[in-house]
Amino acid sequence: MTIQNRFIVALVVVILAGVSLYPIIHRVRSARVRRSWGWLITLVLLVLGAWVSQPLAPWPRLGVVWALVFIAFKALVLTHTEPAALVGLTWWRYCGFMAGWLGMDVVAWTVAAAPVAVGWRRVISGVALLVGAGGLSWLLLRWPVDDVWALPRAWCAWVAGVIAVFFGFTRLLTGIWNVLGRNVAPLFDAPVYARSLTDWWGKRWNLAVHTTLHLVIWQPLRGRFGTAGAATAVFFVSGLLHEYLLSYPANGGWGGPLAYFAIQAMGMYAEHKRAVRRILRVAPWRKAAWTLVITLVPGPLLFHPALLEALVMPWGR
Repeated sequence: MTIQNRFIVALVVVILAGVSLYPIIHRVRSARVRRSWGWLITLVLLVLGAWVSQPLAPWPRLGVVWALVFIAFKALVLTHTEPAALVGLTWWRYCGFMAGWLGMDVVAWTVAAAPVAVGWRRVISGVALLVGAGGLSWLLLRWPVDDVWALPRAWCAWVAGVIAVFFGFTRLLTGIWNVLGRNVAPLFDAPVYARSLTDWWGKRWNLAVHTTLHLVIWQPLRGRFGTAGAATAVFFVSGLLHEYLLSYPANGGWGGPLAYFAIQAMGMYAEHKRAVRRILRVAPWRKAAWTLVITLVPGPLLFHPALLEALVMPWGR
């Protein structure tokens, strides 16, 4: 089957999933049935993403799998949210939530529009971050270096690009929806100010993923395996997810994302030990240093060389 036909099949499946999901979340009262539908849609979309993107180059492959994971997360959040909380989610608000917003805070879409005062400030700061960090990434890729420095340059350019997209573009999008009357919050809330791994992963970094995994993994497992067991499961699923989102598009670097999130799980487990807490609470800078070291130093395991070689380094040649 040609690539064009694969995309047509994928588009049809996505449209059918989106249209069928709306009556499911409003009319099906059984929580088990709703959640089963959510997981079924997720499985179909993940398999579909691998099938459609398999013949593609790294960048298009990454775009396809990220887009379908985004839709799958929407399906999971909607089917795991109580119907009573979705009463105000009309068809057009549903379409806005599904197609126009990167976050998973669906409750903000169930009420009437009311402009948010900080909307324009978020638009301006988002544009500044997007242009500034994006421009830095472009300049780094244009900067001629010897082969020995090609990988470090690619790493710096990737980090700048991540800042541009994760902090700049998402903040710009947040501000636009705030101006249009949706009280949505930024998906990345100044993680550099985090003073614990719990604060970093639970309140500041990629709140779209956190909201989804908290709802569909952590909450169901907490009662059975306890807080630590549920948190470990969340990090394990995060590792598998990033293998799909990063290692698969790069066709390499397998195991790096799993190792990265294993370190996060161990760090969070250690953080809750009395002896470690006693050391960290001596001074605020220790908490900040601990958090940044655990999250940033193992970063090359997540954004591994195979990813940089496939996605970034060709742009610098």
